[in-house]
Amino acid sequence: MFNSIKGISNKKYLLLILMIYTILSGLLLNTDLPIVDEEPYYFLLSQSIISGEGYRNVFYPDNPVNVEYPPLYPLFISLILFVSPYAILGLRILSFFFGAGSLIVFYFFVFSELPGPGGIKNRKLTRNCFLVMLLFITINPLFLSYSVRILAEKCYLFFSLITVFMLEKYITRDNSNKLYLGIGTISLIFAFYTKTLGLSLVLAVGLYFFIKRKYRDILLIGSVFGLSVLPWIVRNILVSGVPSEYVGSIISGHKVYSVNIFQLILFNIIHYGQSIKYVFFPGCFLSKLIWYFPSLFSLMNIEDYFNFPFPGMCSVFMGGILVFGFYLDTRNKFSLMTAYTLFFFSMLLLCPPDFFLRDGNKYLYQILPFLSYYFISGFFGIGRKINFLHFIAKKIIVGIFILILIIPNLICDFYLIRGNINCLANTKKLSKEEKIDYYAPWFNVYFMTASWVKEKLPLDACIMHNVPYTFYLYSKHKTISLYLDRKEKNLEAIIEENAGYIAVGTQEEEKLVEELNKITDEYVFIPLVLFIRRVGKNKLSGFSKVYKIIKVDSRVKQLYQEGSYFYNREDYKQAILKFKRALQISPDLIGYYNLGIIYEKRGMVKEAIQMYRETLKIEPNFQIVENRLNVLCQREFIKQNTRDFEGYKKLGEYYFKNYDYPEAIGAYTECLEINDKLKLRDNDRKIVDISSVYYNLGKAYFSQGDYDKAAGEFRKALKMNPQVKYRVKHYMKLIDRLKN
Repeated sequence: MFNSIKGISNKKYLLLILMIYTILSGLLLNTDLPIVDEEPYYFLLSQSIISGEGYRNVFYPDNPVNVEYPPLYPLFISLILFVSPYAILGLRILSFFFGAGSLIVFYFFVFSELPGPGGIKNRKLTRNCFLVMLLFITINPLFLSYSVRILAEKCYLFFSLITVFMLEKYITRDNSNKLYLGIGTISLIFAFYTKTLGLSLVLAVGLYFFIKRKYRDILLIGSVFGLSVLPWIVRNILVSGVPSEYVGSIISGHKVYSVNIFQLILFNIIHYGQSIKYVFFPGCFLSKLIWYFPSLFSLMNIEDYFNFPFPGMCSVFMGGILVFGFYLDTRNKFSLMTAYTLFFFSMLLLCPPDFFLRDGNKYLYQILPFLSYYFISGFFGIGRKINFLHFIAKKIIVGIFILILIIPNLICDFYLIRGNINCLANTKKLSKEEKIDYYAPWFNVYFMTASWVKEKLPLDACIMHNVPYTFYLYSKHKTISLYLDRKEKNLEAIIEENAGYIAVGTQEEEKLVEELNKITDEYVFIPLVLFIRRVGKNKLSGFSKVYKIIKVDSRVKQLYQEGSYFYNREDYKQAILKFKRALQISPDLIGYYNLGIIYEKRGMVKEAIQMYRETLKIEPNFQIVENRLNVLCQREFIKQNTRDFEGYKKLGEYYFKNYDYPEAIGAYTECLEINDKLKLRDNDRKIVDISSVYYNLGKAYFSQGDYDKAAGEFRKALKMNPQVKYRVKHYMKLIDRLKN
């Protein structure tokens, strides 16, 4: 069955491909808890199965039944979690095996000796072309990254490939061999129970068998499939009124976004067309190329390289090759692969815009082998049409093209692997806080927010967040969705679910809360804690706030609004009167907090301290007030003890917690000046204290984005106290990474 190609048999080449895949994927493995995308969702669904609660959204109040995600993949990973509740590495290895299985199935699909559409004899490509295609799929960063992620994409790809391979084999070679039909039908059911997009595969099978006039087989497959999926569909209809929330979103997507069906399709054509280039020419390679060789792209803005002309032309070029390859492959034979590709893209084009905006590449990944096949077919088809070039010239062009495909993908693989290895190596001996610092600023503040909610808020508190399942995984508090585009629905959810807090992570979400404050007379939203991380001077890169939702009397809300109006106009006397009147009606933390701000603004420190203390009596978790109170109290203490080393050290810490980095730097600098004048380095304890000041000063400069000064202070800390070696080494690596 296996023919020799340049001394290497097809079978040995498959082993080589699997070896490359194993090595590259293995270097991407880690034991980190899932962070982004739908990984936390699958993880929580599996935990729900194991707990015996059924197939439910455990992150939501009252644990409602899940009708959105088919249960097969969560069932697979629940088997691993049943043995070890936090076997994250085992879950990633499961995805690895599905990826390896996909490569094996696609290999046999491509190199089958069948005379029909499933076999290579009907293709006008050489075996070497297909070998290049398999190598490209194996090293593709998109393929590799999903190989170690806790997502259903790899599982779905595996079963969809088996379905296409077995049913084409049944039609084109041996209609009497019902084994192919049986395996294909079972895989079809598994694919549907893995991803609802498997519906496109179901429709493709029905159309393909109808065209081939296999009416009895259609009835057989339809009967078995219908009986298998009927319980899931009936359950969903009884619970939610639709067969699947996913299908319901597709049907009603154009209504939700106030666009007609033609606008929706046009939007998806444009955006999925733009994503094609990242499948074959990874975006990270483009960014590195433009970063290191800006002169090559001098005609466009370096910070806007994802826009036209270059990337747009790249998408048009690669999309054209893909369409041409599809045309060449289907003009003579209509295969199941053809039908599946058509139905798959048809469903994508009907999806609401937010499906693409979540992660458009993820959907293209689910059909990556077929896209790669059509792309290679189109490229070599164009080569055959070019008759004016010499044979040697054609071979040179083909070789260059193969290098253009392979090298960028390998470079991106290198960056993925290096990032994973660096993360594993550099976070091994770090504290919890320092491990958080290693992540990108937006993840950094996310973890800090979830950790604060977990430690500070009551266990029965309900939180609103734009990604509820991920926030629940890290905060352990029931979480409901925060909708950016539907203000009234947020207010309804607050009432229905008795939500007590809102966690926001973007300026857009912060503005949404401000708008909610204006349109409701029943609630006031007040920020309890703030987390900020910067990259570069004055450049905000990570931001998060937690608001408390307080129900108030409409009269009190009116007084608060009037007080805020006078405060913004700097009419502090009238603002104080309004807030004091509100306190007479309802003595709550909002009135005390706002009075504290006004008194502090007017320089009435003792009055501000008193108001802040009253606020903390009502809400002990008011971190913003606690930070302000500590700063004011410490400043008052320093007025009486002007040369106190510990006093300035604490003041610097309080300013740092308040994200007032310039003031923190000033306090730490004054602390060191006191040390130099009084010569306090008398014992080991003082050396440790002074070293910690240098270290904190370095963190303040680092947080402000002044990396050169930060590095200098970290070196001084290390020189005085070698015990901070690992922490300093951690920040020095971060500085090098951020500066470069």
